Amino acid sequence: MTAWKITGNEAIRIAERDGVTLHKYADLIYCVVEPTGWTIVGEQPANFADIIEGYNVENYFRGSLDGADRSGATYLGPDEAGVEPTWSDDTIEALQ
Repeated sequence: MTAWKITGNEAIRIAERDGVTLHKYADLIYCVVEPTGWTIVGEQPANFADIIEGYNVENYFRGSLDGADRSGATYLGPDEAGVEPTWSDDTIEALQ
């Protein structure tokens, strides 16, 4: 699975929601994570599986997706429907 680097306020928000580890390098706060599924802000509708069909994690990043941790891309957060990936760093932390 592909690892993603998420920085700043989005990293803090995801760490609080998904329990991933935050890292700091100089003034940069970030997390390195892998997608584990999907979530929606608010109450999950009964047709959630239909809503997320065809969703792609790459669509939630703007910028360069080159490199092992996609560090040139900026995470955009939830889309206009409130849908976004859920994240984990369990396998990443185990490798470090």
